[in-house]
Amino acid sequence: MKKVHISTPNKVLSGENVIDDLCTEISSFGNKALIIIGQESVKNNGLYPRVVSLMNIHGIKHFTYNHSSTKATYQDADKVISIAKEKNIELIIALGDHLIWDLCKAISTGYFANHSVKEFYLQKVQPHKALPLIGISTPQISDSHETERSYLYDVETGLKKNYTSPLNYPKISFFDSGFQL
Repeated sequence: MKKVHISTPNKVLSGENVIDDLCTEISSFGNKALIIIGQESVKNNGLYPRVVSLMNIHGIKHFTYNHSSTKATYQDADKVISIAKEKNIELIIALGDHLIWDLCKAISTGYFANHSVKEFYLQKVQPHKALPLIGISTPQISDSHETERSYLYDVETGLKKNYTSPLNYPKISFFDSGFQL
């Protein structure tokens, strides 16, 4: 299958084995990544092991956070931001479905904030800086890579809110057709 490169506010690489270009593509963003996964299928279909293997081969330090909930919440984002700050993370890698992409957008933009990401969703403040966000999915996921919108739930109220920011666009999105969910 032919590789396709699309220009949007972010770089999109699509096709079979495009994931093999991951480390070359992300090298300018940093050397310490936080990989956020959700579905076990990314482990079972070989995508997560491939990403980890590539990062190991290229000497990119990485940590994985497995988000096992069926919802992404402000509280989840704030928790992962604390972990990312503790580990001095330089980039976020979203590996999974739209829920993971939304969570990663919040983590990326919330990393430099001195408040809960909830403030973004309540439209009280807008982010001014974000960690580089890299998205990795299979082609059938969603259009989360093409939007500047992110949705999260509030555990306390049960409400789902969204916020929009140009900083929510991933720097690079990978859609490798060689891995099916």
